[in-house]
Amino acid sequence: IEVSDPAAMAGDIKEVARFLGAHLAGICKLDQYHVYPYRFAEPYKGPQTEKIPVELKHSYAISIGIKMDLQKIRSTPSYIDHAEVGRTYAAVAWTACELAAYIRELGYPARAHHTANELVCHVPIAVQAGLGELGRNGILVSSRFGPCLRLATVTTDLPLATDSPVNLGVDAFCAICKKCASNCPGRSIPSDGKGLYKGVEKWKIDQVACVR
Repeated sequence: IEVSDPAAMAGDIKEVARFLGAHLAGICKLDQYHVYPYRFAEPYKGPQTEKIPVELKHSYAISIGIKMDLQKIRSTPSYIDHAEVGRTYAAVAWTACELAAYIRELGYPARAHHTANELVCHVPIAVQAGLGELGRNGILVSSRFGPCLRLATVTTDLPLATDSPVNLGVDAFCAICKKCASNCPGRSIPSDGKGLYKGVEKWKIDQVACVR
């Protein structure tokens, strides 16, 4: 179909995303720093497998978020919170796949990016699309659900009006609070100031300590 009003189309796409289960949806331009340089041929076998260069030339990224059940997440660490995380990842993956299929039905290329099948970094896209801010804990913090949500992304060439980053006061709050750093069992979250990492000033999570 011909798109004469990208703003109206963006509104329609967000409405479809909500119909398909998304609690949050935002749109931004897809920049190459959002895209992984390569993927693994067998992702669960790690760096020992073949690296395949990623080429993703879509113009726009649609960030979608689905909230998790806070009471179940509060049971962490347990099988209950693990199950809720898995359920939400599956739900947001389904929403992304259905939204991408809808856009392809309109005549435009679209790809869903979700757990274990993603070519993009979800959090920078979500920040750029106005879903929230990056917190000290390395996770997107939204105004409605805090960090208690999971993300997926749809990239496309469908002409869309874009959203802008938001200022929720998260950065200033995280600079003072430090509760997540104090309570992190692996001491993976820094309690000091930000550092420059890959050209971005942020609190850098110790990923190895987190996994261990």
